[in-house]
Amino acid sequence: MRHLLHAGLIAAIFVIPATPARGGPCPPVYNLTWGNGGVSPGQFDGPYGVTVDESGAVYVADISNDRIDKFDASGNFDMMWGSGGAGDGQFDGPIGLATDANFIYATDYGNNRVQKFTLTGTFVAKWNLLGGIPAYLRAPRDIEVGSDGLIYVADSGNHRIEVFSSTGTYLR
Repeated sequence: MRHLLHAGLIAAIFVIPATPARGGPCPPVYNLTWGNGGVSPGQFDGPYGVTVDESGAVYVADISNDRIDKFDASGNFDMMWGSGGAGDGQFDGPIGLATDANFIYATDYGNNRVQKFTLTGTFVAKWNLLGGIPAYLRAPRDIEVGSDGLIYVADSGNHRIEVFSSTGTYLR
C-alpha cells in the first residue's frame, strides 16, 4: 500500500472534504490520532515510517525503540516486533515501511539492510550486502512496493534508488 509520513510524535489521520468551503481550498479535517511518548507497547519514542496494508492495519516504524508497532484502523494497539540488534528480526533504526498483500518490508538504516516480515511480524528474509556497488545497501531510508510488485529502496548512503524482486534479488 502507500507510504504515509515520516517523523513526528503522534500518528494522525486526516480526512480531506470533497467539496471546498466557500470555493477555497479544502483544509484537512482531524479524524483520529493516537500514541504518546514511551517504550511500552503502543507508545512511540521515535515514530518515523508509516504504512497501511490492504485491510487498513497501520504499521509504525519506531526508530528509537527499534521496533515496528501494528495498530488496527481505529488506532488500537495490536502487536509489535523487533528489538535492538543485528540478528534476524532485530533493528538498528527501522525507518521506511511498505506493504504488499502478504508482507511488510522495513529498511533497517543502521544495519544497512531490508527485512521482510509477514503481516503478523514473523521474520521471512533479509537482504543486506554492505557497500557501494549495485545491490549493496548503505543507510537505506525509504522503501516502496511498486504496482509491478517490485521493491524500490532509497539507498541514501549510495545516493541511488535500487530495485529488488520481492525475494530480495537485485534487479537494477
